[in-house]
Amino acid sequence: MACASAARSEFRNLVFSANLPFEWKHPIWEPGELILSKIPARAYDRDGAETLKWLNDVVAPSLKKADQNGLIILSEWLTKHFPLLFGK
Repeated sequence: MACASAARSEFRNLVFSANLPFEWKHPIWEPGELILSKIPARAYDRDGAETLKWLNDVVAPSLKKADQNGLIILSEWLTKHFPLLFGK
């Protein structure tokens, strides 16, 4: 029942109704005018998020394991493959 009511409400009314139980006193909660956020937001980048998850969950642990097992020397590997970041 509450969800159906919220779905039919205007977003503005829904936001202001969140204040009712708390009775917050701040200019941002005044129903006369909305204050828009000045914080920039980016659109969600699914491909980028999946790439970062892969880097964190697969690549980083693999490099660590390869270094610990003596397969590579991580500092040398990083210098060779990322000379602009780790080169001398």
